[in-house]
Amino acid sequence: MTDKKTTKKAEPEARTITVVALDELTYGELDTFETIVGALPTDGDMTKLPTGKVMIALGLISAQRDDPKVTEADIRALPMGAIQLEGAAVNP
Repeated sequence: MTDKKTTKKAEPEARTITVVALDELTYGELDTFETIVGALPTDGDMTKLPTGKVMIALGLISAQRDDPKVTEADIRALPMGAIQLEGAAVNP
């Protein structure tokens, strides 16, 4: 019998992003939102927008305020729950 060495893949650093309020978006950030989602958050019923794309857009916008080098791919790689809406309760 041979021993198999298992190499653990390095876990990415845990990160939580708190999303800014929609009325705090700049026009450039609004453009980023529209580019990713395909609609503006002011176009009406937000519940009709694709949730994943909305979270990616808001997560990217919020993360780039702290670190402009964050990319859309970085945000897409985050686990669900890493992007928190401002004032939302977190389920431990």
